Amino acid sequence: MKGFFPVVSEVKNTLRQIALFDTVMNSLIMFLAVYCVLSLFNLFPYVSIIPAVIYFIVKVNRNLKNVKLINVEKMYPGLFEKLRTAADTVKEDNLIVQKLREDVVTKLRKVKVSSFIDAGTLSLKIVLICLLFFLTIFVTSLNIHVLNLNDAISGTDINFQFKGYVWDLFGIGGGDNLDDGAASENESEGAGNASFEDIYGEMSVATLKGRKLEMSFDLQEGSDDFKNIKDIEDKSFNEFPPEEIVPTPADYDESIVPKEQQKLIKDYFEQINR
Repeated sequence: MKGFFPVVSEVKNTLRQIALFDTVMNSLIMFLAVYCVLSLFNLFPYVSIIPAVIYFIVKVNRNLKNVKLINVEKMYPGLFEKLRTAADTVKEDNLIVQKLREDVVTKLRKVKVSSFIDAGTLSLKIVLICLLFFLTIFVTSLNIHVLNLNDAISGTDINFQFKGYVWDLFGIGGGDNLDDGAASENESEGAGNASFEDIYGEMSVATLKGRKLEMSFDLQEGSDDFKNIKDIEDKSFNEFPPEEIVPTPADYDESIVPKEQQKLIKDYFEQINR
């Protein structure tokens, strides 16, 4: 029977797709679980993609190597040794081989893909992925932290080196900028300490993603007194709108304008109205 090779290829491709799908599910579970744990400790949760990718690469190679026709024969004893024999003699062409191929193809039509998938395990993985997904959204949206390790190491050499390594790994190119920022920060701190001589305390007022924000006040020329800052007082307003304002014509005093000019103005307006 000619064209038996595509049949063998289709069986192997189906087994590979099942193995790939299972590996993707497991990798997604690992990514969400690690991301959720790192978010709870506020410890670089975005690096959870690294163990997930490593697991996927290692596991998918192992699973694809284990894709063999004997797995189908174990599920369907009627194909035991027949499927492998037909695949090994795919280049042969005689009456016995043809009969064997016909028998194998007939029995392969009864093979169901669902028989290679554990429905219970698959359902459990889907439920677990959904729970981890919503838990991760809940933790990240509310900024829930069991222990804030990011702030504990923020501004240290570990923080800068780690972020620079991650940015270089993904080609973002933020490591150099981070080092430059750290250097300029140290220079500004040195200059500030030299000018203020540490009499005003720490210059750093806040930390944003490992970088300190600095602000300074000119205490000699400034006129603002920050000690007398008060809250805004609430103002009470009338519930009723004010009365409507109606314009009224002003009185005209004819004594101000001489009579001669009054006649002249009257004639002017009469000519205009014609």
